[in-house]
Amino acid sequence: MLNPCIKPSADSVQIWLDVTSLEPVAEYAMDVWLVHTEGQQDQRDAAHHCQTSFTEAGQTYRCETTVTPPVPGHHYAAAAGGDPGTGSTVPAPGSGYVGSQSGDVLWPPLTSN
Repeated sequence: MLNPCIKPSADSVQIWLDVTSLEPVAEYAMDVWLVHTEGQQDQRDAAHHCQTSFTEAGQTYRCETTVTPPVPGHHYAAAAGGDPGTGSTVPAPGSGYVGSQSGDVLWPPLTSN
């Protein structure tokens, strides 16, 4: 099970992917990257890659990184992919890949006065 998440701060956003195993897996590859949700280019070329193994069903692993979005004042989300194996799980542009994406956040977040 893949669960990408995003949390903004004043100078960056933290993106992560929680993966919960459904069964034991010797090698599991996962990637998480930033997506501009208002139709701009995503940052799949800067995806953060992680590797792990699961010895039993129900184990959870977190793959996380902190990034600075390229354009302030826009909405961003975390996108993610994961598969058994060791290679990248980032889909090629235009591949028709349907993956997991978090809800979006405004960056930088509005501050109250």
